[in-house]
Amino acid sequence: MKNRLQPQYWQPLYRNVPVKVWTVSVSSVLGTCGTAGLSDAERDRAGRFRREEDSRRFRASRLLLREVLGRHLRTRPGDLQLKKAPGGRLSVVLPPGFPPVFFSLSRSGDFCTVALSGSAEVGVDIEKTREFPGWEAVAQAWLSKGERSAIRALVGESSRTEAFFRLWCTREAAAKALGLGLALDPRSAGSLEGILEGRQVVAVFGGRTVEVAEMEAPQGYRLAVASVA
Repeated sequence: MKNRLQPQYWQPLYRNVPVKVWTVSVSSVLGTCGTAGLSDAERDRAGRFRREEDSRRFRASRLLLREVLGRHLRTRPGDLQLKKAPGGRLSVVLPPGFPPVFFSLSRSGDFCTVALSGSAEVGVDIEKTREFPGWEAVAQAWLSKGERSAIRALVGESSRTEAFFRLWCTREAAAKALGLGLALDPRSAGSLEGILEGRQVVAVFGGRTVEVAEMEAPQGYRLAVASVA
């Protein structure tokens, strides 16, 4: 993936080490890497998707993750041993004496993205924006009261839909950093509507502090990254 794997850098307020974020198209990853670097288990899982586009996204996201980790660990991507920790979070078996590495991956539409940090748990999410008439019901179930109010304060359905995707994306990134999947309680004190003002947001969920920011994304997508503070 020479000349295609250039990261963005995000500097959290509470960390000295920046988070690196790579976003690459599915076709670019598959066209460059093929599938030789996947494990047998990954190839088996890819083959069980009903839709080919879902299989392609899965394969591309794992290949991108392996390429990023392989460069970081100075190891061939195909030799990396990935495993799932309790709760479903992926981890990598590190070489003896190598310092901890934290990472997260996401995929949506035609793109996949990986975030990597050497200092704290990290989460990343990419979402393809689109017309979504049912966003209000989803927002009621998953977004905080403050986030819902911030969306309703906007003028125009397109602006509200875009704001919904931005908040959904940032909540997913925060949830991944905290290892909670989608289980950010909408009734908790944590609320991320400040992201709509174009700034980094710090919030507390379950007694843990997480910092979230938006990153540059391909046209028609939103991209957010989070780090445990």
